[in-house]
Amino acid sequence: MILFWFNLYSGYSGATQIDSLFLMGQHVLFTAFPPIVSGIIDKDLSAETLLGYPELYKIGPEGQVGGEWLNTVLNSSVYSYC
Repeated sequence: MILFWFNLYSGYSGATQIDSLFLMGQHVLFTAFPPIVSGIIDKDLSAETLLGYPELYKIGPEGQVGGEWLNTVLNSSVYSYC
């Protein structure tokens, strides 16, 4: 969407708005950084905790992870327009 608006303002001149080095850095940041942070922050739970809270096992099989999709759409729209 950003490139669409840039084309309108530049009169469809074909000028590049985003440098290729910046694009490579952005792709590395948005593809490599989230799994690395998730891996660092993720903690294993002890057997006592898992046995004490069986609802932790119900999140995935019952499909309660649906809010992730909405969060992804909202974040992408904020990143595109800001």
